[in-house]
Amino acid sequence: MKKIVTFIVCLAFIGFSAILAQDIQISGKVTNADDGNSLPGVSVVVTGTTIGTATNIDGDYSLSVPSDATLLFTSIGMKSKAVEVAGQSVINVALETEAVEVAEVVVTALGLSREKKSLGYSVQDIQSEELTEARESNVINALSGRVSGIQVTGHGGGYGGSSRILIRGANSVTGENQPLFIVDGVPFDNSNYTDEDQRRGSGGFDYGSMAQDINPDDVESISVLKGATAAALYGTRASNGVIVVTTKKGDRYAASGKKGLGISINSGVTFENVSILPKFQNEYGGGYIVEDADGGRDGFEVATVDGVEYLIPDYAVDECWGPKMEGQQVAAWHNVYDYEQGITSTLQTSPWSPQPDNIKDFFETGVTFRNNVALVGGTENTSFRLSYTNTNQALIWPNGEIIKNNLSVSGTTKLSEKLKAFSTLNFINTAAKGRPGTG
Repeated sequence: MKKIVTFIVCLAFIGFSAILAQDIQISGKVTNADDGNSLPGVSVVVTGTTIGTATNIDGDYSLSVPSDATLLFTSIGMKSKAVEVAGQSVINVALETEAVEVAEVVVTALGLSREKKSLGYSVQDIQSEELTEARESNVINALSGRVSGIQVTGHGGGYGGSSRILIRGANSVTGENQPLFIVDGVPFDNSNYTDEDQRRGSGGFDYGSMAQDINPDDVESISVLKGATAAALYGTRASNGVIVVTTKKGDRYAASGKKGLGISINSGVTFENVSILPKFQNEYGGGYIVEDADGGRDGFEVATVDGVEYLIPDYAVDECWGPKMEGQQVAAWHNVYDYEQGITSTLQTSPWSPQPDNIKDFFETGVTFRNNVALVGGTENTSFRLSYTNTNQALIWPNGEIIKNNLSVSGTTKLSEKLKAFSTLNFINTAAKGRPGTG
């Protein structure tokens, strides 16, 4: 009797499962969750089977499936979604857009864009956002610490001076080791405007180099091509590598489908102070000690004027090997000079005392203001970009100032599907006062 009961229960269970698993006809519509538009070509498949279909041009689908099936909706660029049928006859689904990682593209020789992974040589690129986050007045300095294998050396304290750049060290003992610069297809070197004496440290002023005239606000990207293989198309001038600079143009704005004029304003201010100074001794004064046998007194020279004796420091040299500073009254150099009369015979005295803060108090807070405004516009075939940048830099010492104005105009015309022409005009004007001397 027990076996018979068991057999009847099993038959009842099998019959119940068959009822649940019968096929039903379902239909529905697949749309984009972002904008509500229908999605054609979406694959609708019963998981674990080959049963499936695809949505039509209106995003509609119809399919006969088991009532307990699970449908999987998939489409390129959209997130997949699984939905249980659970006896439903109408199933509408909204798919979300999936973020697709695009292969990194860099600008190589002759302005060609290539996927970085397809290149057979080393190349690194810097985007415009990285150049304008913490702004440098010289775009070469902005590469320091962002590209491996390069060495950037700045001159002139960063105040209008030139910067040298080496890629993977020096290749020549006597020749120029800097890479070739290519800006929108135009090559130039980074030679500075100073004479040989200044370059060898014999004194002079550093008036900068050509690369510092590149305006960071106008740069779209910078690609650093390393080694001879990377720069082969540019010839022997590029034996030390190539830095390819691509400037911003209006064609991207036009390609985005935007209409009318676009305007961008970028302003920034930076402050700087001297944070580290050498350690100075404040015990002995300048010059030499004058021995008593040579007519000195307490280490000073002695001069008699109108019957009055004065102690005078010996400034024959600029080292601080003079008498100990203990507040002695001396006729120092600044006590025989009148701003209106010049050097006079009237002697004043002042204490021979240390001035521990005279160097620190000389320096001021440097302030740099940078303002950029850019206009961009165009149509499907033509576009333009107009950019103006003003940089006003007050240096960290009195009366030091650098004012720089950059004006850039570029235009692009699509002549055919395979031919595009563009032109760029740059005007740079720099006025400086109080540049630091070197050497």
